[in-house]
Amino acid sequence: MPYMCTEEDIKQFLEGVDVSKVKYETVKNRFSVYVQVPEYSVEKALLKSGNYIGERYVLVERCSERDLHCLQRQDEIEAECGELMYLKLCGLPFSVTKDDIRNFLQGIEVDSIILDEEQGRFMGNAFIKVPKDEVKNVLSRNKKHIGERYVIVMRCSFFEMDKLHRSHFGQSEHGDVPEGMTYVTLKGIPYKAGLNDIKDFIGVPTTEVLLGYGIDSRPSGIAYCLINVEDLPATLEKNNKYMNERYIRVYQTSQSEQDVQLRYTQNLN
Repeated sequence: MPYMCTEEDIKQFLEGVDVSKVKYETVKNRFSVYVQVPEYSVEKALLKSGNYIGERYVLVERCSERDLHCLQRQDEIEAECGELMYLKLCGLPFSVTKDDIRNFLQGIEVDSIILDEEQGRFMGNAFIKVPKDEVKNVLSRNKKHIGERYVIVMRCSFFEMDKLHRSHFGQSEHGDVPEGMTYVTLKGIPYKAGLNDIKDFIGVPTTEVLLGYGIDSRPSGIAYCLINVEDLPATLEKNNKYMNERYIRVYQTSQSEQDVQLRYTQNLN
């Protein structure tokens, strides 16, 4: 999809298709759009695959179950945020301050600024929260400069939105395991596997299913399932069994993995 594609562009591309909702997803240089259409319009929308918006040809396909869970979570976050939305600034100077960012966005209403830090070290990114009617104005600052550095402005990924929102409202980062329960790690999860695929594979009751993401916000192929300790032996028997055509490694999640890696997850429940 063209990076600056608008909702009007998308509806024009899907002319003849009843579009009720449009959502955006940006991960690094990949920009995708999700549209909600009635079931009777699905086949008509799929026929648009391979057509062009501007100079870019566009692929159209059905959403995976995982996509649907992420979209549902995004709806929940947007409902709680009201008229505000998160956006991301990348490539910032390491000496940048919040005042520098506000000057960069001069003339735009900014609700809050969060500098992206890991263990006290600035990672060169910032997240801003702005009114929805300011989003287009913020995106227009893409590749403008702060000092000698040009800044990439993009929409947050679903994973980033979830993590930011969870941190802002003080929600659990999955660090505390209830008594009598444990996490198990599943490695090698197919890219399009969703909640039901993972639960069916495990075959025991799961309280929570977390999908792992890398630092680039792309799925890592790892899932973490919270199960009863008494179900652990039966779950470990799934080690090296297959989910679709992929064999899956299954083991009890270590404390160090739990402390670090569970921070980079999306709750599928």
